[in-house]
Amino acid sequence: MNQPVKLPTSPFRLKVISGPDKGAEFQVLNSKISIGRDSDNDIPLQDPKVSRKHAVIYFTDDAIQIVNVSQQNKLYVNGVEAENAVTEPGGHFQIGNSRIDIIQDVALNTTSSQSAEAIDFGTITK
Repeated sequence: MNQPVKLPTSPFRLKVISGPDKGAEFQVLNSKISIGRDSDNDIPLQDPKVSRKHAVIYFTDDAIQIVNVSQQNKLYVNGVEAENAVTEPGGHFQIGNSRIDIIQDVALNTTSSQSAEAIDFGTITK
């Protein structure tokens, strides 16, 4: 694939559901991100079962591709062992003991024609 593209405002986040980094969330800032135990990764994890360079994730308009770059450890995408898999927002993957959910944020786009209007409920009486 080509050089990573900086995403202006990414709708994607990765949330660690299990493992030593449980609860951590990462905003996806590039179209290509690396994940592993090494601090040079875009997303470094503390999980000792994760390889230094474990996976690369590519975000495009119509797919999320996850590639296992570890020669020693496995990658599971949506519960299935994979070397290279495509998934969608709402999917998840596991490396080592770390399960990571792929979350797509939905932006609220409101324009003047969609703005909220006041609703008169009348007078409230006891």
